[in-house]
Amino acid sequence: MLLRNIALLSFTTLILLSACNDQEESNMPQIARMQDTVLKIYANTSQVTVGVKYHTDLSVVVWDDKLYNGDDAARQQRANEVGALAITIFGKDTKLEKGHFAVVKSTEKNAVPDEANTKGCNINIDSLKKASGK
Repeated sequence: MLLRNIALLSFTTLILLSACNDQEESNMPQIARMQDTVLKIYANTSQVTVGVKYHTDLSVVVWDDKLYNGDDAARQQRANEVGALAITIFGKDTKLEKGHFAVVKSTEKNAVPDEANTKGCNINIDSLKKASGK
């Protein structure tokens, strides 16, 4: 099981790396830090995938049964927290503007989860930046 999860994580990382162009590769250290930080902060999260598209669109997928089974308000709260974390990690001059936060059951083992098995909400990073004065 552990070997399968390691292989899945390696495959996901490979997909993210191959999907990046030269311009977006500069985000890789922040993406790795963001994944590590989310895993450390939220005990129920078993896996995290973070991606950035065009330096403006953040995508975060977390595998978390408790959050998946929780209410929309809890997911939106987590999305806002993750958005604020992104601003901190990517820096005050980040070009990030918006994002999407998706939650998947931890039993879902696909690197790219089926949309039917996800619950998501938007992250309005631009508003979070304005609210924090960054």
